[in-house]
Amino acid sequence: MADGMAKTPVAPADNRKFRPDIEGVRAISSVTVMLFHAGISWMAGGFTGVDVFYVLSGFLVTAGLLREAENRGKIDFWDFMGRRFRRLLPVSALIIVLTVLATYYWMGPTTGNTTAKDAVWTSMFLANWRFIAVGTDYLGAQSTASPLQHYWTLAVEGQFYIVWPLIMLVLAFIARKLTTISVRTITGITLVVMFIVSYWWSITTTESAATVAYFSTFTRVWEIAVGCLLAVFLPRILYIPRALGTWLMIGGVALIIASCFIIQGDTPFPGWIAILPVAGAAAVIMGGSVAANSVMDRFLALTPLQMLGRYSYGMYLWHWPMLQIGPSAIGRPFSLPEKLLVLVIATGLAALTYHLIENPMRNISFLKVRPPQWSWAFGILLIAIPMVLGEGTIRANQEPAPITIEDAAQSEYPGEAEVLAEVAAAVNVDEWPEQAPRIDNPAYSKECDVTRAATSSSACVHGDPNGSRTAVIYGDSHAAMWIPAFDLIGKANDWKVIQLNKPGCIAPDFPTFSNVLGREYTECIEYRAWAMDKIAEIQPDLVVITSAYDGSLRSTGDEGTSDGVDQAWEEGLGKTIDAISPNAGRVVVLGDQAYPTQAGIQCLEANPSDVKKCGDPFDDAVHAEHNAMEARVAKEHGAEYVDIVPWMCTEDFCPAVIGGITVHRDRMHINETYSVWLSEVLGRATGMIEGELATPVAGEFVPSRTPAHLQAWMLPRSR
Repeated sequence: MADGMAKTPVAPADNRKFRPDIEGVRAISSVTVMLFHAGISWMAGGFTGVDVFYVLSGFLVTAGLLREAENRGKIDFWDFMGRRFRRLLPVSALIIVLTVLATYYWMGPTTGNTTAKDAVWTSMFLANWRFIAVGTDYLGAQSTASPLQHYWTLAVEGQFYIVWPLIMLVLAFIARKLTTISVRTITGITLVVMFIVSYWWSITTTESAATVAYFSTFTRVWEIAVGCLLAVFLPRILYIPRALGTWLMIGGVALIIASCFIIQGDTPFPGWIAILPVAGAAAVIMGGSVAANSVMDRFLALTPLQMLGRYSYGMYLWHWPMLQIGPSAIGRPFSLPEKLLVLVIATGLAALTYHLIENPMRNISFLKVRPPQWSWAFGILLIAIPMVLGEGTIRANQEPAPITIEDAAQSEYPGEAEVLAEVAAAVNVDEWPEQAPRIDNPAYSKECDVTRAATSSSACVHGDPNGSRTAVIYGDSHAAMWIPAFDLIGKANDWKVIQLNKPGCIAPDFPTFSNVLGREYTECIEYRAWAMDKIAEIQPDLVVITSAYDGSLRSTGDEGTSDGVDQAWEEGLGKTIDAISPNAGRVVVLGDQAYPTQAGIQCLEANPSDVKKCGDPFDDAVHAEHNAMEARVAKEHGAEYVDIVPWMCTEDFCPAVIGGITVHRDRMHINETYSVWLSEVLGRATGMIEGELATPVAGEFVPSRTPAHLQAWMLPRSR
């Protein structure tokens, strides 16, 4: 039949058992997400496929619930959730369990314990709130992502599956008992309110807290509500002319694909711009409701797209853990062809689990013919298994209790010549020896830790509170990571040490961009001004400045860029030194560290007998030109400069283990134990001690009885 004006609804979509157009869109969206995760540069906005999924879910679920409410006058919540449990949980639980076990085996207990904690939250459909709590940045602020991080999307959908039927149950009761307004009308009004509030919340939260905005259920409700509204207005949609419906499908698919190119990794998201993929999905649903067998409908119904759509759930669940764990399994990062091969293998596994687990469990007659409570019991079992596994593996790999700096104090500390000799010898080290228990860094105590939202801090005091001399340690988390050493130096040598640091807030004075917040780091500007006033008030004998250069971004207002960072850093460091110098006896710039290409302790846990794999060539780990610039700026502005790279690298190589001690806690920070081991050379280089370090506590490191490759360590903190 030729496309034309339809005066009456034809082939109502809500009466069709299957929508091939929706299955085809699922396929497209799942592929865009997978290509984004594989790091395909031209698919930088591929993550928007998740937003498309939300619209589709809202439409399909609400269409079914409305049919039930209108035909029966009520909604069977028990049966609805029982079907969801049978559909979603078997494959989900299997992959969670396999991911936790594989993470421990190939990535070691640090990542294993973190992933096991993620598994507990993931099993309860709360993964998104877990990742908000730990400050994860989905688009790349973190150096290491959880192998279960992709489950945040299922958490949002799971929460929707639980809450929305209950809301509709109440709305159906109101329509049946308390008013003459139809359940469809009441549902529509409710959804419009939800859309407006959630979309506004998405825009405002994206501007103020990017991580919360990305993962939060409340900033995603509007996307699901769009799909729900389409189900509510479906009887009206069916009057759309067929010709217009065809163009809606074409435009919708084009908009979904275009979103992957328009939206980039540094685009504030979801915010207002998420309307693009959402509108694309909505257009396809509307068009497909009236233009069955049109050109685009036939395209979306092609067998390859239908197969990928059918397997999309498993594809999504399988590919991410494989991409995250695989490099540790083979001992090196994946190449692009290898990443694409992983996607192919994940698709094969998805097909296998669909036919062997997903589809059989969804249609298992044993549960379908019994009351819904049986499916609930089945679901609860599948929720409990990953939870028990997660808690059990965490207990089995419990990290040793942290020790205090005093407990870690040694009777002697190496001088500079000894440190350099150990660095040279470390180039030939193969085995990762047993390590001392983690040192509890007081910089991260409840009293001293500073949030990104803070614009001032408590100015925590370390060292000797009654010391006759005062040193201020100022900067970002690279200042905090040296506090154990400065605390020991202060206690032993009559120094009062004051901590002024804020995560991600570098000392050089220029506007920076926070990947975690997804915007200009205005709180850092305010904190920097506060810190300058505080230093003027303290009038210290010494101020030590240090900041992390790696990954720093200059703010251009709405986004961050690495362009111009070097010049801004040079000018900003000079401004900071000039602001501090009149109020301090001396200013010392503590140079930047060497940055391993792999994540510190996690790499060593995965390669305990070949620690050279965790070291790096000098040129890959050291920002030599930046360090030279800092040294020059310090000299030009009357400050001193301390180069710490020789404490971590030879001229050619930066070992992961020096003097038998793990050098880096994660990719961005040195290990607290290594910091304390360097106390004497640090104290002498900054002028806080003369000669050997005097130690009020003479003890020795007591190695943990747990083998190093099974030992758990402190979780990485964002810079």
